Amino acid sequence: MIIAGGIILGFTGGVVGFYLGKWISISIGSILGALLGGFVGALGARIFFFSVVTGAFILGITGYYIGGWEILDICAGTGAAMGGFTGIVIENFLKQRKRSDENRFMDSGLYR
Repeated sequence: MIIAGGIILGFTGGVVGFYLGKWISISIGSILGALLGGFVGALGARIFFFSVVTGAFILGITGYYIGGWEILDICAGTGAAMGGFTGIVIENFLKQRKRSDENRFMDSGLYR
């Protein structure tokens, strides 16, 4: 997940730098995105990465159909952000549900 995280967020940082219009912005955004993505990948955030890519793709396509090439990058970035937040909420929900199931098992008296 470290490599996948570095690629996904490195590419996202590069796109943000491209939107700013400077080559230095593209390189700095890619490097920082890759470092952050590697760190998040080391934490094992599979659902987060999947939701970022899915959100960017869905809103990017939607933006292209609504406004053309001019709005594609804004919509893809917004979709990635929304997808990331959704992924974090889903991961937290699944962890909380797993803890709840474990507590229910411990309280049932079947665990000794």
